[in-house]
Amino acid sequence: MKLNSNTMKKITLILTFLALTCIQSAGAQQLLTIDGTLSNTNGQVINVFIGINLNSTTPTVLYTSTDTNGYYWDTLSVSSSAGSVVVTFIDCHSDTISGKEIYVPSRLNVTMNFDYCPVIPSCMAYFAKNQAYDSLRNPIPGMVQIKDLSIGNNLSYYWTFGDGSSSTSKNPVHTYSGNGPYVLCLGITDGINCSDSYCDTVTVDTNGNVKSLGFTIFVGETVPVWTGLQKREINESTVFVYPNPVRNGTISVKFTSLLKDEVDIMVINSLGKQIITKSIVTNVGENTVLLDVENLLDGIYFILVNDGENRMTSKFFKGGN
Repeated sequence: MKLNSNTMKKITLILTFLALTCIQSAGAQQLLTIDGTLSNTNGQVINVFIGINLNSTTPTVLYTSTDTNGYYWDTLSVSSSAGSVVVTFIDCHSDTISGKEIYVPSRLNVTMNFDYCPVIPSCMAYFAKNQAYDSLRNPIPGMVQIKDLSIGNNLSYYWTFGDGSSSTSKNPVHTYSGNGPYVLCLGITDGINCSDSYCDTVTVDTNGNVKSLGFTIFVGETVPVWTGLQKREINESTVFVYPNPVRNGTISVKFTSLLKDEVDIMVINSLGKQIITKSIVTNVGENTVLLDVENLLDGIYFILVNDGENRMTSKFFKGGN
């Protein structure tokens, strides 16, 4: 049977449609492009690891390097389904920095930019105030523990207590004659090029109310006169923060606790201001806490995990394109 030209065109269109349908149902491969720039590399070539999760398959890891301008680039053929990309490198401070982005079939170009060598202050003044407890975990009326959480090396201290008194001791003890509140300030310097200060108010507060005139603060681990505080331990290993840097949303703070106990997780900005505080009761072993950093301004932040007796610190960067 001889087919006319109109019939041939119809058959060609049908066959083309069937071929495209078969390709799509089989999972057509598309080219995913991952690129970005590491700023402040000073001309160094930096190794970059790219992990690509294709959802239903084993993650693929690509190994690439930046050029002398800090630019990195790589591609991978992926299926038409969505997935995620994690870019990881070691920055100039020997910290592991990671970023994560999602890709979808309609957007197969993932760009992540980082600061390879962000400026981090060499010192930061900060302290936390807690109710003092005896060895049986009973609150001690009129006693406030000040926990020095400052960061830096070879620090000199200058405390002002808000009542005209001051001290240059690292762990002073001071008794107030009134009930407050008083503005307690800590100034530190490393004797080189870094100075910082932090202030907060203190007052007697055992059950949410001021009970009497006069109270004592002490800086350090051991209550004066009374026997030492009950030890509450968190593992001194490094706090792991992910993703780092973070652009928006939440970060995960992971650490290990040796006891089931209450801890405070704090986010401090580079000026020493406490931005976020979250209290949790830990599990024995690994703990992961989610913190919402959506509304933080771009910059460097410190994470402090404090149980009143021990502390762990880390840092993360908010920002990027």
